[in-house]
Amino acid sequence: MKKILDFNSLDEVLQEIYTEDTWCSKCSEADLGIVEPELYIESNRKYIGGKCKVCGTESVSEIVQKKAKG
Repeated sequence: MKKILDFNSLDEVLQEIYTEDTWCSKCSEADLGIVEPELYIESNRKYIGGKCKVCGTESVSEIVQKKAKG
């Protein structure tokens, strides 16, 4: 089941990272960005979805939190 999160509650830096670090399968290009972002959790994984800024195709990227070494 998909749980929608409040994208606007994120700080501006995270919002920018999540909406710019994307992949569009139709354009076959990275980092084109998305509009109308939707942040959600599904099957214990976090995703950001939206429409490609260039072609308008629906785009979904999994958000992976990297652990700092140390």
